[in-house]
Amino acid sequence: MKKFGILCEIAIVSAVLFISACGDGNSGEPDSDGDELSYSDGDSLESFDDPADGDSSGVDGDYDGLDVVDGDNDAVESGDDVQPGDSDDGHEESDGDEDDNGNEIGDGEADITLSCDGITVDGTGAYADGSVVTVTDGGEYRISGILCDGQLRVDTADTTIVRLIFAGVDITCSNSAPLYVVQSEDVEIILESDTENFLTDGSSYVFENSEDTEPNAALFSKADLKIKGSGSLKVNGNYNDGIASKDSLTIKDGTYIISARDDGIRGKDDVTIEGGFFTITAVGDGISSDNEEDAERGYISISDGTFDIIAGGDGIAAQTDVIISGGDFSINAGGGSNMTVSDTESAKGIKGNAGIAINGGVFTIDSADDCIHSNGDITIMGGTFSLSTPSGSGGGDQSQGGQDGIHSDTNLQIDGGDITITKSYEAWKLCISSSTMEPYM
Repeated sequence: MKKFGILCEIAIVSAVLFISACGDGNSGEPDSDGDELSYSDGDSLESFDDPADGDSSGVDGDYDGLDVVDGDNDAVESGDDVQPGDSDDGHEESDGDEDDNGNEIGDGEADITLSCDGITVDGTGAYADGSVVTVTDGGEYRISGILCDGQLRVDTADTTIVRLIFAGVDITCSNSAPLYVVQSEDVEIILESDTENFLTDGSSYVFENSEDTEPNAALFSKADLKIKGSGSLKVNGNYNDGIASKDSLTIKDGTYIISARDDGIRGKDDVTIEGGFFTITAVGDGISSDNEEDAERGYISISDGTFDIIAGGDGIAAQTDVIISGGDFSINAGGGSNMTVSDTESAKGIKGNAGIAINGGVFTIDSADDCIHSNGDITIMGGTFSLSTPSGSGGGDQSQGGQDGIHSDTNLQIDGGDITITKSYEAWKLCISSSTMEPYM
């Protein structure tokens, strides 16, 4: 296999492979302030649909330069005397006294019925106070009904898991997060089959202390959060994010319709998606992970799912790595390839600051910035790609509107896949001072 050094070689046409050595005109740092992005023609991203309408629709492998982190949580030892959960009630999603990782489900058990006239708790481990219901013990809680202006809270020091079964939930909270996980070992949400579930917050929050900035999402968790089940969840994040976890966020399946004033789905430590159907409209990023303190966190791993993402910022953005092994992705970032963004904004299709590894999936990306971008290595082992980004007036920098189909600052390896770049200034670019690259064509 021929190796060759690359230094300042540029090809201009978008249908031809080219590599150029350059200085990075845009470091690609995510816009995290939640402000709407402005474009050169003065337009801004349109807001999402009125949340009051109530409608609902129903990696593996080793890659050089990428340290793939196992997203599994450490297991909590199960006690010998824990009784199995009720498995004869017809709820296919209830797995007994352990979650998928073998972590123990606590002893609490209750049916919680929401109503605009009051909340009924039938069982143990939770209590209602006015329009707020709080889960205080690990255990399994089946929740149904409509809460016009209230909150579901999880606040427990138990080392066992809290499982929330959404069986037709509709919670609106005008001044905070409709679902707020204050404290818990782990929380698992199950979307019961054939149910539609809704979470809607207001455009401003009232915090318990003036110094607080959390919660800041319609579904907000300070604990590891897992969501699964064959039901649907519609989230209207009018204040900031749609779904957010300060720890790990895992989604296994389900149908999700999410609108957000900032990010649609955010897991600070990591986001792992194993399947599901996602429609995301976000003023900020579509899916993001933004842990800047731990080099082994801040990653996004997607193995399956169908994604329709419209984002004012990046479609998918990870502080460290993006690892994708499957899925069907339609991403519009920053208004698409007919728009331009300033050099202080980021509207990339897929961005992994430390690295990107893709070995499968179908990708249709229309972005105002680079379609696929990393400050580190990019490895593509398979997949079908249709990419479109601004061709610009020359120079290839953002001030003149030119963007790249695929952009790596260190190493770019393509060893499979079907890549079509319909519009760009440079089809793909390798920005390095000196390096060695192995092309697989």
